[in-house]
Amino acid sequence: MVICCFNVHGDSNFSQNLPVAPVVAENITPPPDLASQTLKSLGMVLLFLGVLLVASWYVRKRSGNFALRKSKRIKVLDRVVLDMRHSLALISVDGANYLIGVAPQSITAVAEIKKPAVDLEQHS
Repeated sequence: MVICCFNVHGDSNFSQNLPVAPVVAENITPPPDLASQTLKSLGMVLLFLGVLLVASWYVRKRSGNFALRKSKRIKVLDRVVLDMRHSLALISVDGANYLIGVAPQSITAVAEIKKPAVDLEQHS
């Protein structure tokens, strides 16, 4: 509805005599409040982190299956970490025991152990 009026009387207070129509706001949505926007953003971040965590777990589990296959002939009996990059491992291959040194770029046979490995915790 459009109201159009003309001042034909030369009245300077014409604008004060005009009726004021109320403005009706239809189909106008109020702006979202800050709390709901924050919760939506937090929810999306948590969802993303959850998906990332599940994907990481799945990849680790699937890649671990290839690296940790059970062998009938080779067993790792014990392992001692020397520092962040080096360790000693006692392995059994077809019943013979070997002490090996493990480094990032190499594996070295240190000695063949003639005696069977003895578990000190069982004998104390």
